[in-house]
Order: sequence, then C-alpha cells, then structure tokens
Amino acid sequence: MTSNYLKVFLLFWSLGLLAGCGSGARAILKFDGTKYPVSMSAFLYDSDYKVVAKDKELEVIAQFKHEKRFWGIFYTIIALSNDDEVVAAINREVSNIGGDGIINLSVTAYNCLFNSFPIISLAPIMPGCVDTVVMGEIVKLKDKALSSTPKTANYIQKKE
Repeated sequence: MTSNYLKVFLLFWSLGLLAGCGSGARAILKFDGTKYPVSMSAFLYDSDYKVVAKDKELEVIAQFKHEKRFWGIFYTIIALSNDDEVVAAINREVSNIGGDGIINLSVTAYNCLFNSFPIISLAPIMPGCVDTVVMGEIVKLKDKALSSTPKTANYIQKKE
C-alpha cells in the first residue's frame, strides 16, 4: 500500500516538474548609460531639481517601444545578455526625434516559447530566455530656454 502512494507521489512530482519547466532567464535593466533622463513616472527634474511634468512643462512627441530577448543558463544564474541594446535604443530614438527624455517608462517580461520544452529545459546547460518590452513616452520641454541635450541622465540641464 505504501509503495502505491510513493508511486503516485513520484508520478505527480515528475509531472509537476515537467509542467513547470525549469529554464528561464533574468534581465537586469539599469539605465545608467542613457544620455537622457528616463522616468517611470510622468515627470522629470530640470537643472534646478524642480519638477517638470507631462502636459505642463513637457509635451509628448513620440512613443518609445523596444523589444529584447534576454538569455541565461544554469536556471538563470548566468546571464548571457545585457541591457546595452536597450540603452542604445533609448539614446538613438530620443536623439533622432529631438526629445529631452522619456517618461512613463514600463518594462513587461514574458516567458518565451523556448522555455516550453519540458524535457530540454530540465538540463541546466540549456539556455532559457525571457522576452521583454520596454515602452515609454518621449518628451520635449515646452520652454525653449532649456537644453535638449542633457549632460547627465539625472535631470535636464539649462543652456548657458
């Protein structure tokens, strides 16, 4: 009788392990390399550290969207991707459009299809992935006395 319970337990445990899929990846997004301020809220700071807000001092001139797949192995312990591509896309898009920064930034992560193969994903050396979508609003200052090329990503600097 006890061996039947053990067999049932092992069967359900195995099915649960296979259904859960062991692979995946992790993404650490740091926007330290951006040339423009990036905010998850609807405002930025000017060079005097005063708040400049959407629909007041800031106008939305475009939408930003960038999709990136991050890879990892050993059950996400070793990351095979970094955020350089995302930072480069932010710098490129804001510069091309003539913006001063990005507000209302959001990051969404999705499990990618590659992780859906249970037998393969149990091996720690098999890579796993996560699909991310980074979105926000590219803004420009309404006041022309402020610079569109800030020197730091912490705030928007005024022209001298």
